Amino acid sequence: MLTQLRSSETMMTIVRACRPHLIYAGVFSALLNILLIAPMLYMLQVYDRVIPTQGRVTLLLLSMALGFALVTLTALEAIRSRLLVRASLRIDEALAAPVMRASLRLRQGSPRVLRQALRELDTLRQAVTGVTLPAMLDLPWIPLYILIGFLLHFWIGVLTLVGVAAILALAWYNEQATRRPLQQANVAAGRSYSLYDASLLSADVVQALGLGDALVRKHLDDRVAMLDLQADAGLSSSRLMAQSKLVRLALQSAALGAGALLAITAKISPGAVFASMFVVGRALSPIDQLVSSSRPMVQARRS
Repeated sequence: MLTQLRSSETMMTIVRACRPHLIYAGVFSALLNILLIAPMLYMLQVYDRVIPTQGRVTLLLLSMALGFALVTLTALEAIRSRLLVRASLRIDEALAAPVMRASLRLRQGSPRVLRQALRELDTLRQAVTGVTLPAMLDLPWIPLYILIGFLLHFWIGVLTLVGVAAILALAWYNEQATRRPLQQANVAAGRSYSLYDASLLSADVVQALGLGDALVRKHLDDRVAMLDLQADAGLSSSRLMAQSKLVRLALQSAALGAGALLAITAKISPGAVFASMFVVGRALSPIDQLVSSSRPMVQARRS
Protein backbone atom coordinates (compact mmCIF):
# COMPACT_ATOMS: atom_id res chain seq x y z
CA MET A 1 0.00 0.00 0.00
CA LEU A 2 2.90 2.31 0.52
CA THR A 3 3.41 2.05 -3.23
CA GLN A 4 0.46 4.41 -3.64
CA LEU A 5 2.87 7.11 -2.56
CA ARG A 6 5.73 7.81 -4.89
CA SER A 7 8.57 5.52 -3.80
CA SER A 8 11.27 8.17 -4.13
CA GLU A 9 9.24 10.65 -2.10
CA THR A 10 8.58 8.00 0.55
CA MET A 11 12.26 7.08 0.87
CA MET A 12 13.28 10.73 1.11
CA THR A 13 10.70 11.22 3.85
CA ILE A 14 12.12 8.26 5.78
CA VAL A 15 15.69 9.50 5.32
CA ARG A 16 14.85 13.02 6.46
CA ALA A 17 12.98 11.71 9.49
CA CYS A 18 15.72 9.32 10.59
CA ARG A 19 18.93 11.05 9.47
CA PRO A 20 19.96 12.57 12.85
CA HIS A 21 19.15 9.37 14.73
CA LEU A 22 21.04 7.18 12.26
CA ILE A 23 24.08 9.48 12.32
CA TYR A 24 24.26 9.36 16.10
CA ALA A 25 23.61 5.60 16.07
CA GLY A 26 26.56 5.23 13.67
CA VAL A 27 28.78 7.25 16.02
CA PHE A 28 27.79 5.07 18.98
CA SER A 29 28.39 1.96 16.85
CA ALA A 30 31.94 3.16 16.23
CA LEU A 31 32.54 3.62 19.95
CA LEU A 32 30.96 0.24 20.67
CA ASN A 33 33.22 -1.59 18.24
CA ILE A 34 36.30 0.13 19.64
CA LEU A 35 35.33 -0.78 23.21
CA LEU A 36 34.67 -4.39 22.17
CA ILE A 37 38.43 -4.72 21.75
CA ALA A 38 38.81 -4.31 25.54
CA PRO A 39 38.13 -7.99 26.44
CA MET A 40 40.72 -9.09 23.88
CA LEU A 41 43.32 -6.71 25.28
CA TYR A 42 42.47 -7.93 28.78
CA MET A 43 43.13 -11.54 27.77
CA LEU A 44 46.39 -10.58 26.10
CA GLN A 45 47.65 -8.73 29.16
CA VAL A 46 46.53 -11.38 31.64
CA TYR A 47 48.22 -14.26 29.82
CA ASP A 48 51.30 -12.37 28.64
CA ARG A 49 52.00 -10.07 31.59
CA VAL A 50 50.05 -10.95 34.74
CA ILE A 51 50.54 -14.72 34.84
CA PRO A 52 54.29 -14.75 34.02
CA THR A 53 55.05 -11.98 36.56
CA GLN A 54 52.30 -12.89 39.07
CA GLY A 55 51.42 -9.19 39.18
CA ARG A 56 48.36 -8.86 41.38
CA VAL A 57 48.32 -5.07 41.25
CA THR A 58 48.51 -5.21 37.47
CA LEU A 59 45.62 -7.67 37.42
CA LEU A 60 43.56 -5.40 39.67
CA LEU A 61 44.16 -2.35 37.49
CA LEU A 62 43.42 -4.28 34.31
CA SER A 63 40.20 -5.64 35.81
CA MET A 64 39.10 -2.14 36.84
CA ALA A 65 39.81 -0.82 33.34
CA LEU A 66 37.88 -3.71 31.81
CA GLY A 67 34.94 -3.12 34.15
CA PHE A 68 34.81 0.55 33.18
CA ALA A 69 34.94 -0.37 29.48
CA LEU A 70 32.12 -2.91 29.84
CA VAL A 71 29.90 -0.50 31.76
CA THR A 72 30.49 2.16 29.11
CA LEU A 73 29.81 -0.37 26.36
CA THR A 74 26.49 -1.33 27.98
CA ALA A 75 25.47 2.32 28.26
CA LEU A 76 26.35 2.98 24.61
CA GLU A 77 24.36 -0.09 23.51
CA ALA A 78 21.33 1.15 25.45
CA ILE A 79 21.65 4.63 23.93
CA ARG A 80 21.94 3.21 20.42
CA SER A 81 18.84 1.08 20.94
CA ARG A 82 16.99 4.13 22.23
CA LEU A 83 18.02 6.12 19.15
CA LEU A 84 16.71 3.42 16.83
CA VAL A 85 13.41 3.28 18.73
CA ARG A 86 13.12 7.06 18.36
CA ALA A 87 13.90 6.71 14.65
CA SER A 88 11.04 4.23 14.25
CA LEU A 89 8.70 6.70 15.97
CA ARG A 90 9.84 9.46 13.61
CA ILE A 91 9.02 7.20 10.65
CA ASP A 92 5.52 6.76 12.00
CA GLU A 93 5.12 10.50 12.53
CA ALA A 94 6.30 11.21 8.99
CA LEU A 95 4.36 8.51 7.12
CA ALA A 96 1.25 7.56 9.11
CA ALA A 97 -0.81 10.56 7.99
CA PRO A 98 0.17 10.34 4.26
CA VAL A 99 -0.52 6.59 4.24
CA MET A 100 -3.95 7.10 5.81
CA ARG A 101 -4.85 9.89 3.36
CA ALA A 102 -3.71 7.79 0.37
CA SER A 103 -5.70 4.79 1.61
CA LEU A 104 -8.85 6.83 2.16
CA ARG A 105 -8.58 8.41 -1.30
CA LEU A 106 -7.90 5.06 -2.95
CA ARG A 107 -10.90 3.10 -1.66
CA GLN A 108 -13.10 5.79 -0.18
CA GLY A 109 -12.27 4.95 3.40
CA SER A 110 -12.34 1.14 3.29
CA PRO A 111 -11.26 -0.13 6.76
CA ARG A 112 -9.68 -3.21 5.15
CA VAL A 113 -7.37 -1.11 2.96
CA LEU A 114 -6.49 1.20 5.83
CA ARG A 115 -5.61 -1.72 8.13
CA GLN A 116 -3.43 -3.31 5.45
CA ALA A 117 -1.62 -0.03 4.82
CA LEU A 118 -0.96 0.53 8.51
CA ARG A 119 0.21 -3.11 8.84
CA GLU A 120 2.84 -2.54 6.19
CA LEU A 121 3.90 0.74 7.77
CA ASP A 122 4.33 -1.00 11.14
CA THR A 123 6.35 -3.78 9.50
CA LEU A 124 8.69 -1.18 8.01
CA ARG A 125 8.90 0.72 11.29
CA GLN A 126 9.62 -2.38 13.38
CA ALA A 127 12.48 -3.36 11.08
CA VAL A 128 14.38 -0.31 12.35
CA THR A 129 14.25 -1.55 15.94
CA GLY A 130 15.21 -5.17 15.20
CA VAL A 131 18.65 -6.77 14.96
CA THR A 132 19.09 -5.95 11.28
CA LEU A 133 19.97 -2.26 11.49
CA PRO A 134 22.48 -2.61 14.40
CA ALA A 135 24.18 -5.41 12.49
CA MET A 136 24.39 -3.18 9.39
CA LEU A 137 25.89 -0.39 11.51
CA ASP A 138 28.53 -2.85 12.74
CA LEU A 139 29.42 -4.09 9.23
CA PRO A 140 31.82 -1.22 8.37
CA TRP A 141 33.98 -2.18 11.36
CA ILE A 142 34.72 -5.70 10.15
CA PRO A 143 37.99 -4.50 8.48
CA LEU A 144 39.17 -3.33 11.91
CA TYR A 145 39.00 -6.89 13.25
CA ILE A 146 40.64 -8.25 10.11
CA LEU A 147 43.49 -5.76 10.67
CA ILE A 148 43.80 -6.85 14.31
CA GLY A 149 44.00 -10.45 13.10
CA PHE A 150 46.91 -9.57 10.84
CA LEU A 151 48.57 -7.70 13.72
CA LEU A 152 48.36 -10.85 15.84
CA HIS A 153 49.85 -12.97 13.04
CA PHE A 154 49.66 -13.15 9.28
CA TRP A 155 47.84 -16.50 9.26
CA ILE A 156 45.33 -15.36 11.86
CA GLY A 157 44.53 -12.41 9.61
CA VAL A 158 44.19 -14.70 6.59
CA LEU A 159 41.85 -17.00 8.52
CA THR A 160 39.73 -14.02 9.59
CA LEU A 161 39.58 -12.73 6.02
CA VAL A 162 38.62 -16.14 4.63
CA GLY A 163 35.97 -16.54 7.32
CA VAL A 164 34.41 -13.16 6.52
CA ALA A 165 34.36 -14.02 2.80
CA ALA A 166 32.73 -17.41 3.51
CA ILE A 167 30.03 -15.96 5.76
CA LEU A 168 29.35 -13.15 3.26
CA ALA A 169 28.90 -15.76 0.53
CA LEU A 170 26.49 -17.69 2.74
CA ALA A 171 24.60 -14.49 3.55
CA TRP A 172 24.25 -13.67 -0.17
CA TYR A 173 23.11 -17.23 -0.92
CA ASN A 174 20.65 -17.09 1.96
CA GLU A 175 19.16 -13.84 0.68
CA GLN A 176 18.84 -15.21 -2.86
CA ALA A 177 17.38 -18.54 -1.73
CA THR A 178 14.82 -17.17 0.74
CA ARG A 179 13.76 -13.91 -0.91
CA ARG A 180 11.23 -15.36 -3.35
CA PRO A 181 9.65 -17.90 -0.93
CA LEU A 182 9.34 -15.24 1.77
CA GLN A 183 7.83 -12.74 -0.66
CA GLN A 184 5.32 -15.33 -1.85
CA ALA A 185 4.45 -16.20 1.76
CA ASN A 186 4.00 -12.53 2.66
CA VAL A 187 1.82 -11.88 -0.38
CA ALA A 188 -0.30 -14.93 0.44
CA ALA A 189 -0.64 -13.80 4.07
CA GLY A 190 -1.67 -10.29 3.02
CA ARG A 191 -4.23 -11.66 0.57
CA SER A 192 -5.62 -14.06 3.17
CA TYR A 193 -5.99 -11.35 5.80
CA SER A 194 -7.54 -8.92 3.30
CA LEU A 195 -10.14 -11.45 2.13
CA TYR A 196 -10.99 -12.35 5.70
CA ASP A 197 -11.41 -8.67 6.62
CA ALA A 198 -13.71 -8.23 3.62
CA SER A 199 -15.77 -11.23 4.73
CA LEU A 200 -16.14 -9.78 8.22
CA LEU A 201 -17.48 -6.54 6.75
CA SER A 202 -20.14 -8.55 4.89
CA ALA A 203 -20.83 -11.01 7.71
CA ASP A 204 -24.56 -10.16 7.92
CA VAL A 205 -25.11 -10.74 4.21
CA VAL A 206 -23.11 -13.97 4.27
CA GLN A 207 -25.13 -15.36 7.16
CA ALA A 208 -28.43 -14.30 5.57
CA LEU A 209 -27.55 -16.20 2.38
CA GLY A 210 -26.39 -19.28 4.31
CA LEU A 211 -22.87 -19.09 2.91
CA GLY A 212 -21.05 -19.09 6.27
CA ASP A 213 -19.71 -22.65 6.12
CA ALA A 214 -18.66 -22.36 2.48
CA LEU A 215 -16.84 -19.10 3.20
CA VAL A 216 -15.07 -20.63 6.21
CA ARG A 217 -13.89 -23.54 4.04
CA LYS A 218 -12.60 -21.07 1.44
CA HIS A 219 -10.69 -19.11 4.06
CA LEU A 220 -9.28 -22.31 5.53
CA ASP A 221 -8.03 -23.34 2.08
CA ASP A 222 -6.38 -19.93 1.68
CA ARG A 223 -4.87 -20.26 5.14
CA VAL A 224 -3.48 -23.73 4.40
CA ALA A 225 -1.83 -22.41 1.24
CA MET A 226 -0.38 -19.47 3.20
CA LEU A 227 0.96 -21.74 5.96
CA ASP A 228 2.52 -24.10 3.40
CA LEU A 229 4.42 -21.20 1.83
CA GLN A 230 5.48 -19.88 5.25
CA ALA A 231 6.63 -23.34 6.34
CA ASP A 232 8.71 -23.82 3.16
CA ALA A 233 10.31 -20.38 3.57
CA GLY A 234 10.93 -20.96 7.28
CA LEU A 235 12.54 -24.36 6.72
CA SER A 236 14.80 -22.97 4.00
CA SER A 237 15.84 -20.03 6.16
CA SER A 238 16.44 -22.26 9.22
CA ARG A 239 18.64 -24.62 7.22
CA LEU A 240 20.78 -21.79 5.92
CA MET A 241 21.00 -20.21 9.38
CA ALA A 242 22.22 -23.52 10.77
CA GLN A 243 24.86 -23.72 8.05
CA SER A 244 26.02 -20.18 8.81
CA LYS A 245 26.27 -20.95 12.52
CA LEU A 246 28.22 -24.13 11.77
CA VAL A 247 30.71 -22.22 9.62
CA ARG A 248 31.12 -19.51 12.27
CA LEU A 249 31.77 -22.00 15.09
CA ALA A 250 34.12 -24.02 12.89
CA LEU A 251 36.11 -20.91 12.00
CA GLN A 252 36.36 -19.84 15.65
CA SER A 253 37.61 -23.31 16.57
CA ALA A 254 40.04 -23.20 13.66
CA ALA A 255 41.35 -19.86 14.91
CA LEU A 256 41.89 -21.34 18.36
CA GLY A 257 43.69 -24.32 16.89
CA ALA A 258 45.82 -22.18 14.58
CA GLY A 259 46.68 -19.91 17.47
CA ALA A 260 47.71 -22.87 19.60
CA LEU A 261 49.93 -24.18 16.81
CA LEU A 262 51.58 -20.79 16.39
CA ALA A 263 52.05 -20.52 20.16
CA ILE A 264 53.70 -23.95 20.29
CA THR A 265 56.23 -22.80 17.71
CA ALA A 266 56.72 -19.54 19.69
CA LYS A 267 55.41 -17.37 16.84
CA ILE A 268 52.73 -15.74 18.98
CA SER A 269 52.20 -15.37 22.73
CA PRO A 270 49.79 -17.58 24.72
CA GLY A 271 47.40 -14.63 25.14
CA ALA A 272 47.17 -14.24 21.39
CA VAL A 273 45.71 -17.76 21.16
CA PHE A 274 42.46 -16.67 22.81
CA ALA A 275 42.61 -13.24 21.20
CA SER A 276 42.61 -14.85 17.76
CA MET A 277 39.39 -16.73 18.52
CA PHE A 278 37.81 -13.50 19.80
CA VAL A 279 38.82 -11.56 16.68
CA VAL A 280 37.38 -14.15 14.30
CA GLY A 281 34.14 -14.40 16.27
CA ARG A 282 33.68 -10.65 16.43
CA ALA A 283 34.40 -10.17 12.72
CA LEU A 284 31.77 -12.76 11.79
CA SER A 285 29.11 -11.69 14.29
CA PRO A 286 27.42 -8.85 12.28
CA ILE A 287 27.16 -10.98 9.15
CA ASP A 288 25.76 -13.89 11.16
CA GLN A 289 23.11 -11.57 12.61
CA LEU A 290 22.14 -10.41 9.12
CA VAL A 291 21.74 -14.03 8.01
CA SER A 292 19.46 -14.75 10.97
CA SER A 293 17.32 -11.68 10.23
CA SER A 294 16.62 -12.39 6.57
CA ARG A 295 12.84 -12.68 7.13
CA PRO A 296 12.40 -9.18 8.66
CA MET A 297 14.59 -7.73 5.88
CA VAL A 298 12.43 -9.26 3.15
CA GLN A 299 9.21 -8.18 4.89
CA ALA A 300 10.48 -4.62 5.31
CA ARG A 301 11.54 -4.46 1.64
CA ARG A 302 8.08 -5.60 0.53
CA SER A 303 6.34 -3.12 2.81
